[in-house]
Formats: sequence, structure tokens, C-alpha cells
Amino acid sequence: MRIPFTKMQGAGNDFVVLDETRGRLGLSSAHYRFLGDRHFGVGADQILSVRASPRTGIDFEYVIHNADGGEVEQCGNGARCFARFVREKGLSAQDVLRVQTMKGVIELHLTRDGRVTVDMGAPVFELEQIPFNADGLQPHATGSWLFWPLAPEEQAGTAPIRIAVVSMGNPHAVTLVDDVDTAPVSEQAVLVQGSARFPQGVNVGFMQVQSRTHIRLRVVERGVGETLACGTGACAAVVAGIRLGLLDASVAVQTRGGLLRIAWDGGTASVLMTGPATTVFRGEIDIPDIPDIPDIPDFLTEEANEPTMTTSTNSALGNPFTEDDIADYLALNPDFFLRHAELLASVQLTSPYSHRTVGLQERQAELLREKIKSLEHRVMEMVRNGSDNVILSDKILRWARSLLVHSDLHTLPTAIEEGIAHQFTVPQVGMRLWGMAAAYAGLGATREVSEDARIFASSLLEPFCGINTGFEAVNWLPDPASVASLALIPLRSSGSVGAQPTPAFGLLVLASPDAHRFHSGMGTDFLSRIGELVSAAVSRLK
Repeated sequence: MRIPFTKMQGAGNDFVVLDETRGRLGLSSAHYRFLGDRHFGVGADQILSVRASPRTGIDFEYVIHNADGGEVEQCGNGARCFARFVREKGLSAQDVLRVQTMKGVIELHLTRDGRVTVDMGAPVFELEQIPFNADGLQPHATGSWLFWPLAPEEQAGTAPIRIAVVSMGNPHAVTLVDDVDTAPVSEQAVLVQGSARFPQGVNVGFMQVQSRTHIRLRVVERGVGETLACGTGACAAVVAGIRLGLLDASVAVQTRGGLLRIAWDGGTASVLMTGPATTVFRGEIDIPDIPDIPDIPDFLTEEANEPTMTTSTNSALGNPFTEDDIADYLALNPDFFLRHAELLASVQLTSPYSHRTVGLQERQAELLREKIKSLEHRVMEMVRNGSDNVILSDKILRWARSLLVHSDLHTLPTAIEEGIAHQFTVPQVGMRLWGMAAAYAGLGATREVSEDARIFASSLLEPFCGINTGFEAVNWLPDPASVASLALIPLRSSGSVGAQPTPAFGLLVLASPDAHRFHSGMGTDFLSRIGELVSAAVSRLK
């Protein structure tokens, strides 16, 4: 079975998103494991299934499976990707969505700058609802909350690990560390997740408090392992920090995959999470038959006395064998047709090409001819793309040469914008820079930029392409009203801070009135090269 999918990521937490709004695909846990496998499948932390909702007042349902095939209750980063998915697929034009998950209804808000705010609901602190068994433990009070030590006798030869526990629709344990880069994350996560005190398992967060409004975080998710980001983990960490008296009500959470903004007013208030959601690519994949059949059906063995047909009526009466079982058996036993060669000649099919009756062998030949024709088309497309890439490379080279010889730094930003517009036929180009030297404070490109725009730029690990949903950067252009699609390219120094790229010091925007010029499915390699060249050029203004 071939199915379409969309690969998305939110702060580096990546997902395979499946559209099941027109009907269920009927995938098993083995299929979800295949899709999540980074070697043999698409590769993802989780698989999101988007479904229509039969309930009044609920726009959609979505189901989450970890890469290990198990279904889980909630995922904050996945919720943001869900919201972007239904907007980009044209399934909904609403800015506010109400979505049913395993743990209840959540509300999603698409913001004007292209990010998504998720109402994650109120945190749960009752131990039996997390669930967490604290019998026999002596908690340590900090602020208005408690740290629970997982006792040494439960973890032979190790010191207690002090954890704060909370549920954000799924169970979380949060522990404080001095430095997330050097903390023994893997070792301690194994101990916490191996504790019988969490009967449903637990996600483990390692939080480094840098100030009352900024933390660094690493999360090891149950059934997945450490991920680049975990939305519910970020919410749980901030809630824990606020309850422990360490954090204010609004906190920037730096994960290995990007920046998230978490806000919580305490008590029974909902936790609000804001962050990016990006489409990485779209594609189709052949789902292999992954049989789970304990025995070969008797009616397919040579000892069978008479043929048996599986029908919906038979299945309803208890016949365990379906058409899929038969297909699985034939796939696993190709010598079946060697033993029953007469079937190859006797079975007749209607050809979808000639609309006449043909045998299995002729039908197979038709399929092979069609496959060869498809491969020929793909080769021709690759040749055309190769020619286009050569032309584009020449344009980048000419433009880069002009940057190298441009000596007036005061006019450099304008020259960059005009050069991109001319060389690559982009209708509108603009940029904003921050952290530049005082001598360049009066330039148009160094005008004031909001903190949200700076956070958004730093959260981009690659250029963003898509429709204009009211991004702040559009207002930097001469004619913002005409922008239908755009590319947003972060500008940053080369290198990284720990496992993260350096924070952005600027944002380049390319815009077009053509809604299809910049789209979420396009490749971004050349845009990334443009970003690197612009970053290197304008770094002379620092």
C-alpha cells in the first residue's frame, strides 16, 4: 500500500503527518514503527494521524504514535505541526482550532508571524492522576512545591535523583542540572524511566535555569529517547520552575532544536506554548506488508481439502482470515505459484489499459512497462533539474562576486537586496539586522525589530517557505499588501553554541505576489546558500 505523508518539525521535534480525514488507513503498531524508523522508513520521533471529528464544536481529532509504535496522550510540538498541516493542506482556514486528543480537547491559535500558540490545558499535580506512586518517599519542599527523591535502594549504587512530577496530559519528571551539556542525561533518564513508581512510564526533563525568564532544556521521551525538543516537556519544566519559585510567568525555553515560549499564570490556568512549525518535505511511501500471523492458514496449505473464501460475512462469524492474510502468505511464500503453476494461466484480470481480459503474466508485463515509463519520466525530470541548478549556480556566483567588490558598508544592505531581486527575479526583498555597530544605526536595514521577530529568526534552523499569514517581516517590504508567498532566511554567524546554531542577528525576506512561488514543499538548499553569503557579507557591519 502506498500512502502520502508530510514530514514536519517543530523546534527539531520531527513528525510524519498522515491525512486520515477521508478515512482511516488501518495501520498497525508495526506500521507506525516502520514509518518512524530512520533507516528503513521516513524517520520521525512520532507519527500524527489527522482525522475528521464527528463531534459538534470540535474541528479535528488527532492520534499520536511514538516511533516504537505505542500510542501516547499528548504532544505539544506535534500540536503545532498539526495546526500548520491543516492550514497548508486547505483542510481549514480558521485561526483558532479545537482538537480532540486522547487526553481531552486542546485549542490551537495560528499567529500572524506564522507560529502557533497551543493552549495545553491546566497542569495536573495530583500524584494518582500523573500517575506517580510516592509511597514511602520523603519529599523536599522548595518554594510552594515538592521534590521527590528516587531512593538509592531503588537505584543500586547511585545517589537519589530529585524530581518534580507533573502531567501535561502525559507524565513528566523534571530535575534541575547545572549545565544541560554536561549533565548525565542518558544515565539518569534510564534510572527514572526504569522506576516502577511510574506505572505508565514517564518523560524526563533536565532543566538548567539561566534566569527567571530563560531556561535550557533536554528531554528524554518515553518510547522515543532524547529528542531535539519536547513541547509538553517544555511546559512541564516551566510549570515546575514556577511552582518551585525559580521562574516568572513567561519563559523562553531553549531546546536543542530551537526556542519555545511558555506562559502560565499559575493555579488552574492553562499553559500556553508558542513556537515554530515547519514542513520539511512531502512524499509517498510504500507500506510493506508486516504480517502478524501465528500460523499458515490451513486453506493455503497443500493439505487443504477444498477451497475456502473469506468474505465479510465469514469474518463476522469468526473466520480469522482476511484478504490481507492471503496476500501476506503469498508474499512470504513465492514458491506457491511454482507448486500451482496452473493458476498463472487460469486467473484472468481486466486490464485498466486495454479494458480486455488478460492473464496474470500479461498483467505483470503491463505493470513493468508502466514502471519503466515512469522511470524514464523521472530521469528526464532529473536532467531538467540539473540544467536549472547549473543556471542557478552561475547566478549565485555572479551575485557573490558583486558582494566581494562592494566596499561601501553603508550601502551594502541595499546592494544585497537589489542584487537578489535582479539576479533571481524576486519581486520584493528586504532584511532587518540587529546587534550592528552604532555607526550603522541609521540604515533602513537596522531599524527596530520586535523581540518576537528575533526569537522567530533564531528558531529557524533552515529557511521557511510558505504562504503569507501575516508575518511581521512582510511589513519591511515596499508593498506588503501584495505579498502572497515568501521565504524567510535566518542570518547568523557560522558555528554553534553547544549543540545549537548561533542566535540569528538578522532575517532576510524574499516575497512574491504569486502564491506558488515560495511553498512549503520546495527545496531550500540554494536559499540556505544565499543566507550564508548574506550573513558573511553583513557581518562586516558588526
